[in-house]
Amino acid sequence: ISISKEGFEKLQRAHDSIHEFIFLAPLCLPSGEKVSWHSKSAFLTYQFEAFYSAHRSFLEALAGYYNVAYTLLRNTIELVLKGAFWECLAHKSFREKAEVISKNKVRIGKDKITLIDWFKDLFERKPSIEDDLEVTSAGIFDKILPILEDPVLRRLIPSIKKIIEQLSQWGILDPIEESIERTYEIYSNLSADVHVIPHKTDIGR
Repeated sequence: ISISKEGFEKLQRAHDSIHEFIFLAPLCLPSGEKVSWHSKSAFLTYQFEAFYSAHRSFLEALAGYYNVAYTLLRNTIELVLKGAFWECLAHKSFREKAEVISKNKVRIGKDKITLIDWFKDLFERKPSIEDDLEVTSAGIFDKILPILEDPVLRRLIPSIKKIIEQLSQWGILDPIEESIERTYEIYSNLSADVHVIPHKTDIGR
């Protein structure tokens, strides 16, 4: 297969950017002598998966399986967004400033509550959990398991668009200009491949 110099340089940049992504991990660690990855482990759990998903997407694209590649790429973006989202929710300083999802009320039984309300109730029942999450953020995944396994409670988890809006409000997407619109546009375009829009299939291309 013949690849032009310009095409090769684009491939090289794509490949290098994927591998540079894994170096986000050290940037997540707090400064100081006693460095622990546990406090950022919620994001790092997703980041690890996102790296391999992005790398696999690159390989599938090289092999000509574009629909598979784009589907994996959307999965990569979702992993990064959700990793950042759950990481922030594990920490009190972010929960207290969660303006977007604090308005996202869902009827559960007789009451309308938000994901933040659910966490408040959890901490009231067992206050030690709040401190535990500050130390090991990945512990949040054990706590939200009842939400993930219950079709009714699962509605408490915001949509991707709301997650993007919340991350933007927290300043996580800075300094990207028009971060909500640009991020959601990329996600939506890749979703066309996931949902198998006719002209987005490999044959349709």
